[in-house]
Amino acid sequence: CALPIFAHKTEARALALDVKDEDAARAAFRTVSANALAHTPSAVIHGVLVQRMAKPGRELIAGITNSSFGPMVMVGLGGIHAEVLSDSVLAPAPLTADTALGMLSRLRGYKLLTGSRGEPAGDVDMVVDLLIRLSHLAWDAREVIAELDVNPLIAHKVGMGVTIVDALAVKRQ
Repeated sequence: CALPIFAHKTEARALALDVKDEDAARAAFRTVSANALAHTPSAVIHGVLVQRMAKPGRELIAGITNSSFGPMVMVGLGGIHAEVLSDSVLAPAPLTADTALGMLSRLRGYKLLTGSRGEPAGDVDMVVDLLIRLSHLAWDAREVIAELDVNPLIAHKVGMGVTIVDALAVKRQ
C-alpha cells in the first residue's frame, strides 16, 4: 500500500498484493512508487506501508462523518466496488448493538455476510462490535475528525474476527 495522499490506491495502481519474499517486496516498492509518481507527478514519496496479507472474507466499508445532524456511522458492502454497489446505511452515533445489527440487516447484500450459496457466514458479531467502537470514536472525536473511512473492512468466517485493511481519516478544519 502506498502513500497517504491517495484516497484510492487502486486507481493510482499504488498497491501490491500477496508479496511473498524480500525480492518481490523490493520489486513491489519500485512498481508502487513509479505508479504513484505517474499518477501524481508532484507526489513526494516518503515510503510505503507494508502489512500482512489479510485472510479472505466479505469486504465491507465502514466510516464516520460529522454532518449537520451530528456524528454519523456508515456501513456497507465495500472494497473496490463500494461506489459501484451503493449499498450502505447511515445511523447517528453512538450506536447500540441492536442499532448496529439493524444497519447491517438493512443492506441489500446482507445475505452475503450471513452466508449464502455455500459461502461461510461472516463474523457479524465482530462487525457489530467494530461499528459500536467507531460510533464512540465518532462521538468522542466529533470536534477533531471530519470523516473516517475504513475500506476494506474484511469480515472473516464466524469466530475469526475482522481485519481493517486500510483507513483514511480527515481532520476537521
